Formats: sequence, structure tokens, C-alpha cells
Amino acid sequence: MQALLDQLDSRQLKLIAGCAIFLLLAAVVSYGFWPKVQELRALQDSRTVLTQVTATQGGAEAEIASLNEKIEDLRRRLQGDMANLPMRQMESFIIGRLQTISWRNGVTLVGVEPTQGESVEMYREVLFQVELTGNYFSLLDWLGDISSELGFVVIKEFQLGVARADEQDPKLTTRLLLAAYRVMDS
Repeated sequence: MQALLDQLDSRQLKLIAGCAIFLLLAAVVSYGFWPKVQELRALQDSRTVLTQVTATQGGAEAEIASLNEKIEDLRRRLQGDMANLPMRQMESFIIGRLQTISWRNGVTLVGVEPTQGESVEMYREVLFQVELTGNYFSLLDWLGDISSELGFVVIKEFQLGVARADEQDPKLTTRLLLAAYRVMDS
């Protein structure tokens, strides 16, 4: 070891010592100082939340009620009005809603065929083979209303064809496969 150190000149020794000190400082900061800074930030965030909760008049009860409202709103956005329906009533609800949306948009609902789909992780898939006729813009409005009224439904298949090739009022026929997902009952 001494022979190796004797081969190095003083500049090289200073460079090696400087690198060793830098690596030692980097290790101290990375493993000793930085985790404590992260913990302090997390505690400050928790303190901020707790200060806001105690500053409100209702306290924790109001915060819990507010969070429950947000959860219910997210459930409504995810599943539409069918959020609280039992699985056996969901099919009739969706078919009725499809008919209402079709009437509102001037689209003819030719047929709806509900079938059971696959189980995807913790969700049960319910499929609806839907056939419609109408003009292009009515069908477009119909698709927009589906997402806002039925919540999160997925169009798995989509076919568009010409039902009547009239220059003044062309009619299109649409076949699509809608998939709705529900959390499986435990």
C-alpha cells in the first residue's frame, strides 16, 4: 500500500482525497440528511391539512362529509345514474336510458341485445349490442349523451354504414357494442 502511495504525486493524492471527501458528503446527505428533509415536508403538509380542518367551523365532521360528497360525485361520474342500482336492474335501466337518449336526438333505436361479458379483475362486464339509424349529427349527439348520462361506458366495437343514400337526408346505420363495468359483489 505504501509503495502505491509513493508512486502518486501530491496533486493526485489531493484529487483522490477530495473525491473521497465528496463521496462521503454525498452519502451523508443522501442517507442521513435528505430522508429527514422529506419527513419534515410530509409533517408540514399534514400540519397544514390539520390546521385547515381545525380552522373550519365544522371541524373533522365537515371535512369527512365533504370528502364523502366528493366520493359520491366521483361514483356518479363513473357509473352515471346507475351507481346505486343492483346488477339485475342495471340492464333494464340502460335499455330505457338508451331509448330516451335516442328519442331526444332523433335517432331510431333498432335493437338492443344485452349479454354478459367477461370478468375483468374485480369488475363484471355487461355488454349491449346496439343498432341505430339516423343522420350523422344526430348519431354524434347520441354518442355524447351516452357518456354523460350512463357514466363510464366503453364502445368496444363500432360499425357505420349507409341505410339510405338520399342526397337531401341520408340515413346512416350504426352497430356498436357498449360495455358497462360494475364492481363484483363480494
